[in-house]
Amino acid sequence: MTALTHSVYTVYTEGIAPELGRQVPMTSLPAPGAAAQIASFLQQHPWWSAFWDKRYAVWRVAEDDPDSALYAESVDAAEVLSYMTAHS
Repeated sequence: MTALTHSVYTVYTEGIAPELGRQVPMTSLPAPGAAAQIASFLQQHPWWSAFWDKRYAVWRVAEDDPDSALYAESVDAAEVLSYMTAHS
């Protein structure tokens, strides 16, 4: 079973967790096209890094400079893209 909430696809296990009385998320995937948007930005701005954190279902972005404190996280790719654009 797959569910779309807040621009995130969550893949559920087949069974139900008896102790929780509900299905348990197996993994979360970014919305279709989000990775392509992030990759396109990174091609033009190689001093940034980004990855999808499956455990917390968020995009994490940071500037590739050890002296930089620029970091953002969001479930929404548009938010982290706006952050990187504003700080580029």
